[in-house]
Amino acid sequence: MAWKDNLLPASFRGVAFEVLSIEDTLRRSVAEHEYAYLEGTDTEDLGGKGRRLTVQAIFWGNDYETRLRDFITALETPGEGELIHPVFGSRRMQLTGARIGHTAEMPDAATLSLEFTESRIGQSFFNATLAASKPDAAANGADTSWLAAVNSFRFALPSLKSLVPGVAEALALADAIDSKVVQIRNLVSGYVSSGLSALNYPTAWMGDIRGLFQTIADPFRNSALTRLVSSSSSGNTAPSLNVGSVPARLSAWNSGTAAASEAVTAGATSTASFTTLRLATEGTLKQANALADAQVRLASTLALVELAAAIFSAEIDDTPTLNPDEVEQITNDARAALQASLDDMRTVFDAEHARYITEPLKTTALAVQDAARAVLVLRPPVLVRQAPITGNLALIAFSLYGDYTRCYELARLNPQIKLPNFIKAGQLINAYAS
Repeated sequence: MAWKDNLLPASFRGVAFEVLSIEDTLRRSVAEHEYAYLEGTDTEDLGGKGRRLTVQAIFWGNDYETRLRDFITALETPGEGELIHPVFGSRRMQLTGARIGHTAEMPDAATLSLEFTESRIGQSFFNATLAASKPDAAANGADTSWLAAVNSFRFALPSLKSLVPGVAEALALADAIDSKVVQIRNLVSGYVSSGLSALNYPTAWMGDIRGLFQTIADPFRNSALTRLVSSSSSGNTAPSLNVGSVPARLSAWNSGTAAASEAVTAGATSTASFTTLRLATEGTLKQANALADAQVRLASTLALVELAAAIFSAEIDDTPTLNPDEVEQITNDARAALQASLDDMRTVFDAEHARYITEPLKTTALAVQDAARAVLVLRPPVLVRQAPITGNLALIAFSLYGDYTRCYELARLNPQIKLPNFIKAGQLINAYAS
């Protein structure tokens, strides 16, 4: 990923401008100590000075004078102001000088050389939030939530074990929990579990559950992360226009959720026999079974969160394939699963211990929403527009944007169109604003 993929719109005091080049200068305040008849100098670092910034800006177009006048007004306003650095984000800066140039070669443009200096101490260099970091935050939230769940499970299981009166009952309890791993493992090929009992090794059991669901989701995650092959890499053949087909990443999501749901159902089907249990033990067994089922559903939920993060990461880094409705569908599905896990944790744990899991889950749900928003804001708003002419999507794309290759974009935004070569003038279609 390069800086050109994450540029922010530059502005000063809310007035936007275009940037030709920008240069940041870092300076240190250094005291030099020299001594008579001794060669050399001792230096003492007294800290960093305010950073300086040199910007080469340009205003161009038929209406450049109006925009230039508004920008000059912002420059002449006394005091510091917020500068949006196209690479580093928001910073409080003081304008120290500006030069405005006009040349005969550019009769409808003006260039500006701007000098800024940092006006507040303690400003971090990178204030820009990169879109690519949003899906990573969701995936990291899944890991944090699982670590919290492991610790809570280790705390809860020994207390349940202490309520079991005899050896037979303890074995039946262990069989009830361990059989869940066996049932899910029957659906997965290529995964080797630890085979350790949950009662004696709860962390290993949790690791098996987590690993099984990650193995289930991995093929769909890899499919989502597979980079699309551009037409330039396959000779002169243009990519096919598959109108109405389900995008590969959405198909991976749908298949992943179905596979995870099947595994959860299998884990809830216990093969253990409890006919010899005492009546006093049945309540403990049900409580332990509910606790284990909650961990199975949580592992499924977090695997889906990681799959959603992979899809959103691919949408940001590679050619987008999902329209806003499809991004919303994935987000809603992931957040609904997280909400179900939140309810599970509040049911199987007391309020004090449930909070150790529910708080990371809440943070993860917000991270999923932020990742989806990052995908959506990378592109212009979607409007419902009238087709300007009668023709196919390529002609309409050229009429709207002056670029016929954006017909693939129109096809993606309009899955309801079945005949892309026969669109009438005035027909309502979804299209980006610019």
